[in-house]
Amino acid sequence: MNNLLTGKCKEAFKNWAIKQNYLEISLGVLSLRNGMILTSFYQLPFSMQYGVYVDFFDEQGIGVDIEAITSKLYNFSVHHWKIEHFTSNQIYRTRPEARKQAIIKANLIFIENHG
Repeated sequence: MNNLLTGKCKEAFKNWAIKQNYLEISLGVLSLRNGMILTSFYQLPFSMQYGVYVDFFDEQGIGVDIEAITSKLYNFSVHHWKIEHFTSNQIYRTRPEARKQAIIKANLIFIENHG
């Protein structure tokens, strides 16, 4: 799922991810090679990628939250310190789908606020 981020957000994430020592260590990469780190990252299950995306967006002032409405229904909210809080009107049947849509929305908010 390496296509969730686009444009300037994708580039900013790439630069941020390369600087994160924990990402290098957790993936067992011995040398700091930009493409190698991101290739390894995109091979992780999405549930593991999600946590890294949340860390990235947190540092950009964008909060991403998943809400369990019931044991089988989920929603998400994304907020940026400069704009109003956004909560999805759609209900998702799985947590991974809600996570995916939350990251897509955070990507759009990043792009809107970073030209």
